[in-house]
Amino acid sequence: MYSKSKLFLTHQDIDIKIFKVLKFLDKLPKAVEKYISDNFSCPAGIIGCRATHPEISFDCCEYDIAIFNKQSPTKNSIVRIDKYNIKLIYFPLVSKLNDLSLNGIIIFANNDNLDLFPINISRMHNYRLLLSAQGKNAIIRSLFIHEKINISIKKQQPILSAMWLKISAYYFLGGILALSGSKSMPIHELNQIRQMDIHRQEITDGIILALESIGLQRATRSSIKRSIEGVLYLNSTQYDSDFLATKIKYLLDKGLIADCYYYIGKIGMQNLLRRDEKFYKRYTKLIQNSLDLITESGEIQQLNTNLFAVSKKVLKN
Repeated sequence: MYSKSKLFLTHQDIDIKIFKVLKFLDKLPKAVEKYISDNFSCPAGIIGCRATHPEISFDCCEYDIAIFNKQSPTKNSIVRIDKYNIKLIYFPLVSKLNDLSLNGIIIFANNDNLDLFPINISRMHNYRLLLSAQGKNAIIRSLFIHEKINISIKKQQPILSAMWLKISAYYFLGGILALSGSKSMPIHELNQIRQMDIHRQEITDGIILALESIGLQRATRSSIKRSIEGVLYLNSTQYDSDFLATKIKYLLDKGLIADCYYYIGKIGMQNLLRRDEKFYKRYTKLIQNSLDLITESGEIQQLNTNLFAVSKKVLKN
């Protein structure tokens, strides 16, 4: 059985007081706690917004359970326990595991198998360095996409150029968040951006450009309705497709229109990055509807040029 007395907390600031963890455990639904305790003989813990930022979690947010398994990798899955969604995410049990997603994990350590848990989870001293490197890499990826956009414009492929512009903007914003010390949480990402404490003009300019490139100014219930069908179709073979639909509905029901629009685009972007050129050329209409894309080449070119310039400034400084 898992014991609340055997717990470890990871964070950049390792001196987080233990009472905060205990407060979290007091609020942890008994059904979730029992599920973890009854179903896993290996170390397991809670990650994601429920562990690191419970104050901003939505009712629709899942409990992400990291499971450290010595056996061969197991596919991630989602289970429903009472009224709670639980996402099971499997990690290898190795001596060194610097995974950014493990920051803030609250481990329920199995007493019998604690000696099989060599990951020094409470001492990820390099977290901020890793996060900063991830941020820079994301902005560099955004820069590399600049040429893809130009090529698509020259080939008179407005939908593809608009798609790459939107993907580039998401990379930029994710990079900015990481550089500021925050790990992106897709459903909360737009609000994370709103809450940033910005002291550099080029970052402010870049965020405005990126949000315009994403099309946030077009966020309405009508535009979201057009995108939902396409994004859910793109993700129809994924294990969490039904859960994505639940999250989208939750945001709409709460009137979080801009957040919903941003989240749908983020999910669509992540899926499209797994596709190839043949798919892009064959399913242009699906891509256009899913991402709510503009097709005016002059506007795309201008946004691309400006975002490219500000991205270089951010990296230079």
